Amino acid sequence: MRLLFLGTCTFGDASSSIVRNPFTSIAECFSIGDIIFLNMNGIISHRKSRGKFISDGSQLLSLKKIVPQIPIVVTFKNDKLTLCDEGVKDTERFLSKHGFVFSTSSLKPILYGNLCIFDFTSMDLMKNPDAVKHTIPLHITTRLDGLLLEIIKSYVKPIRKIVIIVKTDTGSIVKHMLFKGISERMIDCGASVVFGYGNHNLVGVNNYKKYKNGLIIASLGDLVNCNLDSSKHYGSTTEICRYNTLSKDVDVLKINRVIVEDCLLPSI
Repeated sequence: MRLLFLGTCTFGDASSSIVRNPFTSIAECFSIGDIIFLNMNGIISHRKSRGKFISDGSQLLSLKKIVPQIPIVVTFKNDKLTLCDEGVKDTERFLSKHGFVFSTSSLKPILYGNLCIFDFTSMDLMKNPDAVKHTIPLHITTRLDGLLLEIIKSYVKPIRKIVIIVKTDTGSIVKHMLFKGISERMIDCGASVVFGYGNHNLVGVNNYKKYKNGLIIASLGDLVNCNLDSSKHYGSTTEICRYNTLSKDVDVLKINRVIVEDCLLPSI
């Protein structure tokens, strides 16, 4: 199976055709995968909220129209303490209505064919009992909760491929090494791919590492960002990664990025 990993997508107000259809210019890139993994930074809702990461879903639907036959796995921040609770429910209803593959539970993975997909996030909410009801975070520190490793092991089967999606920060050498160590331990426990996201830009030349029978992806940067921070620098490129679970081949596509109407968009 060919797994296609995209950079983080932060959608926003779709005020023009190009913002509503941010994937048009790279449409041919999506046909090389059998399943697409997209992390959405924000929620889909028409409600007013104190949060800035809100869209109406038109951007996701534009991708669905490009690849109607390819399943799209969407992970998103479902922290109901900092986001509108109803807005999170709106997002779940939207994804379900339009046939996207998703889950809001960290301990219960998405089972899709022979894939087992865990969405682990790095929100600092472990000590808050209300938050733990909705998400069990994975902290990128020197201390790794053995419970998560045991959960990964419990889902291992001979033909099953386990994909783990982790929000992290690998912007420094120390953090990168911590992420690398944790990822290797997850692969030791049976994971096929550990996919890290969270950095706005590519973090250097060591974004990919084959480890034993698995692949570690440190970060792909932002593919779409409609909530730019004027104090930050955004590089001119991002990447799309394809991983063949049978041959173990890794293919990387370089994608240009341009700013259009205050949105960072992919471009050939």
